[in-house]
Amino acid sequence: MFNRPKYPRVGKWLRLLVVITMVCPTFAFASINSVEVSVEGVGISLRDAVVDGLKSAVSMVNGVEVSSKTSFETKSVSLEMDNIETYAASSAFANSIVTATKGIVESYDLIAVNRDPALGNSYVAQLSVKVAKYNKSKQLKRLRLSVTDITVDNAVTDQQSARQTAKDIKNSVVNYLTQTRRFAMIDRSNIADTQAELNYIATSGMATAELARLGNKVGADYLVLIKLIDLNTLTFQKKMKTINMIKESKKVFGEVVIRILDVATSQIKFSDSIYIETDKDYRVLGKKGGGIIGQVIQNAIYPARIVAVEGNIVTVGQGGRTMRRGEIYDLVRLGERLIDPYTRESIGFKETPVGFVEIERVLPKQSTGRIIELFDANIAPITNYRFILRPVHAGRDDEINAAQERVKKAKSRVNELKQSFSRE
Repeated sequence: MFNRPKYPRVGKWLRLLVVITMVCPTFAFASINSVEVSVEGVGISLRDAVVDGLKSAVSMVNGVEVSSKTSFETKSVSLEMDNIETYAASSAFANSIVTATKGIVESYDLIAVNRDPALGNSYVAQLSVKVAKYNKSKQLKRLRLSVTDITVDNAVTDQQSARQTAKDIKNSVVNYLTQTRRFAMIDRSNIADTQAELNYIATSGMATAELARLGNKVGADYLVLIKLIDLNTLTFQKKMKTINMIKESKKVFGEVVIRILDVATSQIKFSDSIYIETDKDYRVLGKKGGGIIGQVIQNAIYPARIVAVEGNIVTVGQGGRTMRRGEIYDLVRLGERLIDPYTRESIGFKETPVGFVEIERVLPKQSTGRIIELFDANIAPITNYRFILRPVHAGRDDEINAAQERVKKAKSRVNELKQSFSRE
């Protein structure tokens, strides 16, 4: 389509390298790299054609938002251009590109120029442009989750303590899910702060190439919704016969309902009710409970897998704070994929418990465990990810169950008395 221009020194004179005036060199920013693209620009002057091509290059690499933020201020460039050499020698034009793009355009070559009669004899410029592009984290290729602020049921008596506990639970859940390295966790609690930073990046005083960070926000695949429906403290007294004293102890407990929603369809992908307890206080309950909730969510989507085995020592593809020394897990063998006979959808794989594993060593990305019991001595070498670990949770003890039943009966009795009083 394009003809080589008749000017013998076009390549020499029109090769403009845009100098990036940064405090630190570009390579210091690991998240920004260069992308070279070929574009065409059209304009009533060669200057306008080049500018149009550069805008197209920025839009192609970084999107319309960044392109609009880097609108080129070319009014300072002289419109009186008698020949292409004068145009090429215009330092004002080069400086305009540097200032206007903030380094988004790192450099460009003018490959070819012609005049198109079909476009009113407008200039058509073919350019090869190097554009700074924000290199998104590889973690964004993972399943993206966002944990919303936890709501508190109106039935919870101590609303103030419940709100603080809810914050502790959320922070602990986010920490746990991030530590699994299975998800890309998307923050929604600090949008005002991140937007303020992006607005600051868009200002004229920001270092060059930083505008490549604009237009890169991503959405979540799933929303994690949590509601705190119960929070209470029960105190127990036990008389010590030998020393004639009363020993007092307490149980702090709560109950949450969790749902995982598909953002695109609002479909409920997972739902569960989880009971949490401790003998400490609400702050400890929030941190401990958040870990349990995070574990439930992770195991519903990505259970911990055995990635290697040597004798009775197994390596688990998960570590950090999501695994602890001394924890006991069910060792489960995955079998054939199961299909729901009604919906014809996959409901996962057949799971067969084959033993127990105790975690002995925890690293940032993996853990080591020992098989402490094996139901089937003829277990095959653990390869191709056919074995997973399921957490073993202790059930509620009889004492706390009995206490909760007493609380329910007391509440029921109070309601009966209220109704009786109203009738009288």
